[in-house]
Amino acid sequence: MPTAERTVTIEGEAVAYEVRRSAEASQVRIDAGMDGITLVVPEGRDVDPGEVLREKGDWVLKQKDRFARYRAQMPERRFEEGEEFPVLGTERTVVVGEALFSHITGEKIH
Repeated sequence: MPTAERTVTIEGEAVAYEVRRSAEASQVRIDAGMDGITLVVPEGRDVDPGEVLREKGDWVLKQKDRFARYRAQMPERRFEEGEEFPVLGTERTVVVGEALFSHITGEKIH
């Protein structure tokens, strides 16, 4: 869920969201994902976050519900030494250590 403590009411439903300022963004956009709803605002642009989210309320509520269903279906996973995860149909064991990037070798995830 979003880390920010912001909420907006859309069609009677409270929606938690985060606002992120971006130097790269050229327009206001709404991102939805496993972590919740994020309103991305170009730096220097002044907007009312609640108004933006309410304008796209139907879409926001659909995405919120969609990702809530995904989260409910996902098994709890921990990236700890020795845990096993299926990758491309094969169970792989997590190896924790310093590395420049994550990679798979044989049956291990580094």
